[in-house]
Amino acid sequence: MNIDTPEPPAPARAYAPAFNAVMIDDAQVVLDESFDTASARRDALIETILANHDEITTDEVEEILAPLGGANADAALGEVLALLNEAGVPVDVHLAEHQRDVGPAVLYTTFTDYGDGSTYVEHYGSRDDRLLQLRQRALNVAIGYPSEFFQNADEETCKKVIEGALAPGGGRIFLLDAERHAAGEAYESFAH
Repeated sequence: MNIDTPEPPAPARAYAPAFNAVMIDDAQVVLDESFDTASARRDALIETILANHDEITTDEVEEILAPLGGANADAALGEVLALLNEAGVPVDVHLAEHQRDVGPAVLYTTFTDYGDGSTYVEHYGSRDDRLLQLRQRALNVAIGYPSEFFQNADEETCKKVIEGALAPGGGRIFLLDAERHAAGEAYESFAH
């Protein structure tokens, strides 16, 4: 028997800003990328300009950037592009920003230690997805339970049934929720 549950709601997603740039030089796209910061976008565009043109110098660019100290990347880039335009080089640059999906806001993990040195880890994008799998696993190992018992079983009940089956071998099951840090690509876990 398979456990059927209603379609779970969409998992909460985490988003991070993305800074896009398209540079057209001499009727050709010479840069079309997305960056994590406006400063990284500015640096890539200026590097491309300096690599492709000798009409302006690195010293002139540094003169523009120094007073800003890395702040206000788009304003600094605008000044560099104006300097390039004054030098007679019409480079077309298009900037855009958007929020990019970087994954679930929380990962729901099942960590199974079989007691013999082997482990198995499963990650889910929602608590409902993890619960569905726990219900199925509990049903597969349950002895003495009616099959419909697991249709509405909660995580803790399923965990106890699975651990009961793992106990003779010294096995355990752990449920972990890992929240995504606002900055970076890391998740921080806590067990329950």
